[in-house]
Amino acid sequence: MINAYSHMRFILLTIVILSFNLIAIAQKPQPEEPAEITSEDFGRTRDLLNDGKSVFVFRKPSYRLKRTIPRPKKVPVAHNGTKNVTAKSEYKLPVDTKSPEAWEKIGITFWRLTTDAKKALDENQTARMLVQESGASKEYTPQRVAADTVFSRGDKVRLSIESPRSGYLYIVDREIYADGRLGEPMQIFPTMMARRGNNLIQPGWIADVPAQTDQTPYFTLKSDNPNWRGELLTVIVSPEPLSDMGLPDKPSPISAALVKALEDKYQRDTTEYEQQGTEGKSYTKAEKEAGGDNKRQLTQDDPFPQTVYRAKVRPKEPMMINLNLKVK
Repeated sequence: MINAYSHMRFILLTIVILSFNLIAIAQKPQPEEPAEITSEDFGRTRDLLNDGKSVFVFRKPSYRLKRTIPRPKKVPVAHNGTKNVTAKSEYKLPVDTKSPEAWEKIGITFWRLTTDAKKALDENQTARMLVQESGASKEYTPQRVAADTVFSRGDKVRLSIESPRSGYLYIVDREIYADGRLGEPMQIFPTMMARRGNNLIQPGWIADVPAQTDQTPYFTLKSDNPNWRGELLTVIVSPEPLSDMGLPDKPSPISAALVKALEDKYQRDTTEYEQQGTEGKSYTKAEKEAGGDNKRQLTQDDPFPQTVYRAKVRPKEPMMINLNLKVK
């Protein structure tokens, strides 16, 4: 009887422990975001003439993209030191409240231009930029940097944007100050200076900002404000052109109320994935050609974006992300 009783107590104790473990597992929050994504999660196309049809091929995951920032901090939006005014009613932005949300992605690579004379490992693959400065030609080599890089004042930078879906690209720039305030919003893309105003972006092509054909194909990080700490770039890829966004001749001020209206309707929590082992790599000829005048489309064998951003959006709505360029 004693042995049978002890055996029954052991069985009951085991059931209780298992029950508590099952409850704990059920209550533990399951992460919605994967810790890593592979290059298969960022589509890349290539044209293969197969009975007149285009075949879309994903690159095999030869490396991993590691998430570095689960949820970016929101920067307080302000205008001239005060809170932005409420968006005006005339901004009739498209909104979709019925379609289910789906994951969308944007790939972005920041380049820091260098005149380092050290030769790249493969000169046949490296692309350089010849720029006219003060009446003389100067040769730069763009090098990849991580999205969380802290730049120095005077650094020359440019960015490449790639989207796995077709759409129309818009970029708004605002200065960030030490107290968290933002400066006047400027529309820096599209403009007639860049790609002659063409802001259509398609899979396999790169949108360079500034464009390679711009008189100065890079941004110089500087400001006259002593409290300046960097730039906030708002990147939008919209399935359809945004009628409220104009096409200025050059980077120009844009309504702060319009920017707020866009953020109120389209801004979502964004996750960021950084490609591992590619920081410091030089600009390739394939990337330069894919960002030029449609000379070449990228294939699955070409470099992928340095950073991939994911957000849940509805099929007919724009995807919007904020990029913080920190400057020391």
